[in-house]
Amino acid sequence: MTDFQKRIYNSHLAISRKMRDKPFRIRKDFSDMDQTKLDRLASLERFFNSYQNIKIDDYFSAPYVIFKDDDYFDLEFFLTSKAKKAYSQYMKKIEMDDPDSEDSLKRLVDSLKFVKNFCKEKGLTLEKYPVYIENALPNMIDHLKNHHINMYALHALGVSKIEVENRILDFIFSDFWITFQKTKNKFHLSKKMKEFSHKATTKINEQL
Repeated sequence: MTDFQKRIYNSHLAISRKMRDKPFRIRKDFSDMDQTKLDRLASLERFFNSYQNIKIDDYFSAPYVIFKDDDYFDLEFFLTSKAKKAYSQYMKKIEMDDPDSEDSLKRLVDSLKFVKNFCKEKGLTLEKYPVYIENALPNMIDHLKNHHINMYALHALGVSKIEVENRILDFIFSDFWITFQKTKNKFHLSKKMKEFSHKATTKINEQL
């Protein structure tokens, strides 16, 4: 059993318990794991290795938010197309969440950390980040698609236009500009996020 499979198991365990307000203890001894679970963990390992943009905790959290009538989702469920659909719906939902919620603020922190590290690696300023291109499209678009950053991060960085054809943006992201405008409105009406973003981007600019 690989370390990654152990991580997958414990992530599933933790999320399934927390989502039902139940206590849990991380498993350390896997010597008596039954073969059926081992097979499913191996399949999930291949899945996550193939789609490295998927965040494991979000993937396991998704059905508890989307399918509220169900109480528990076992490992087998997460190998189904229904689980993948739930993840897509969940990621769209959290994109539109209240910007001042604890989860949204944490996701913004993670997004800005990613941007800072990327800018350091490439020798960029925050101002140059949105237009930096290595391949056909700005890297920022790829980062957004792979959930390294989110829409609120774009607003925190002051992104107002993107030099990509609308048809391409709408092919990659469903209704891109509608989501962009809705989250922009929420961002500018926020109290905590807007203030935090100003302080955070100022600090990052000083560090770059």
